[in-house]
Amino acid sequence: MEIQRLRLGMYQSNCYIVSEGKKALIVDPGDSGEEISEYLERNGLEPEMILLTHGHVDHVGGVDVLEEKYKCPVYISKADKESIDEGRQIFGHVSAPLKTYPENGELSFAGKKMEVLDTPGHTKGGVCLYFPEEGVLFSGDTLFKHNVGRYDLYGGDGVELLKGIREKLLVLPDDTVVYPGHDMETTIGHEKKYNMFLKEN
Repeated sequence: MEIQRLRLGMYQSNCYIVSEGKKALIVDPGDSGEEISEYLERNGLEPEMILLTHGHVDHVGGVDVLEEKYKCPVYISKADKESIDEGRQIFGHVSAPLKTYPENGELSFAGKKMEVLDTPGHTKGGVCLYFPEEGVLFSGDTLFKHNVGRYDLYGGDGVELLKGIREKLLVLPDDTVVYPGHDMETTIGHEKKYNMFLKEN
C-alpha cells in the first residue's frame, strides 16, 4: 500500500492518496480538487472512495470536484454530516452526496481492513482511520506530532479529545505510523513518550 501526501490550500492541510495497484482512496481532500485529480491522472489511479476525518472546510474543499468527476462515495461521520448540512461556521460546504460510516466502524480497501475510530473532541464527529494490517493511522486533526487538535471551535471538547486519544489511539502498537491532518507524520510510540499534552498530571 502506497501513501502520497499532498499539502493543499492556505492552511497546508494534508490530503493523502492511498493506493494499491491502480486502486486509490482519498483521505481529506482539503482544497484544490483539480490538483488532486491531476495527480491521480498522472499516476493512472482510479479512486474508489473519499474518506473524511472531519468536516472542517480545510479538509473537505476538494470533495465536490472529485465526486463529480469520479462518482465515488464520500464518507463522513453522522455528527459532522449534520454540521455540514446545517451550514455551521468553519464547516465546509459540500454539494456532493455524503454517506455516513458504517455502524460497525469497518470498511475495506483493496482487500485490506480499515477501522473507523470515533475520536470526537476537535469536532463532534471526528474520526481516525486505522489500517491494522499496514500499521497505519490517519488521525485528521485529532493527534499531531507533539500536539493534539484544538477544541475551542464549534463542537470541540478537550476532555473528550484526550479521552479518545488515550482510549482509542495510544492502545495501538507503538510502531503504528500516524499521518496527521497537518505537518509531518509520527508514531504512536513517539507520542506516548514525547507529547506533553498526553502526560498524566
